[in-house]
Amino acid sequence: QVMSIEGLKTLFALLELRPGDVVKCIMGLESSELEAYYILLRDGPATVKIMTEKLKKSRPAVQKILHNLVIKGLAVRSERFIGKGGYMYEYKAVPPDVLRNILKQKLAQWYEAVQKLLDSMPEDIIKEIAKK
Repeated sequence: QVMSIEGLKTLFALLELRPGDVVKCIMGLESSELEAYYILLRDGPATVKIMTEKLKKSRPAVQKILHNLVIKGLAVRSERFIGKGGYMYEYKAVPPDVLRNILKQKLAQWYEAVQKLLDSMPEDIIKEIAKK
């Protein structure tokens, strides 16, 4: 879940914001997904096999982590052809400026949704009380 209430509580409780905390909260990332993104960014494109070694996790766990990064827009998957007609998938992190734009867009959407909620809050409170 992106920007969960628990994630926001944790983020607001921090005295010092770190980029990774903000990325995890806004994008709904697990620590292992953020670690994988950092590795791809630092070391360049990698296969599942390479990432399994670097993350020290099982192949299925790494496949899920990389799949989630692709779904969330933090990585791209491409086919790399190997000998005799075979291929393997390779994963590459999106550049930090692309991530920054994604974060800004999601934050703006969330801010707009909270503003709408606040604007209608008195009416919503009355409706909620009436239900009880």
